[in-house]
Amino acid sequence: MSKRGRPAGSLGKKKREEAAALKSITSLATRLSQSSHREADFEDDDVSIASEGLAESINQSIELIHAELQKIRKEFGKAIELHKKQIKELQQLRE
Repeated sequence: MSKRGRPAGSLGKKKREEAAALKSITSLATRLSQSSHREADFEDDDVSIASEGLAESINQSIELIHAELQKIRKEFGKAIELHKKQIKELQQLRE
């Protein structure tokens, strides 16, 4: 009788991808932390300018995401109304 599936102790594709992502995030966080300690001599103005640029970029991204979500919401609303109409028509045909 043969065994099916993965060998004991092995991870599936999804788990491997999650583990790799977690490992890279941890590595990046460590490097950023070390980098920030070495480069702590930045002046406040440099940090302020970088923060403002980052905040502006984040705000633009949020606005784009919001606009896309509104489009999706509108499309779903139209699809739902269409399906409701089709259901009513089918119910009327049954009667």
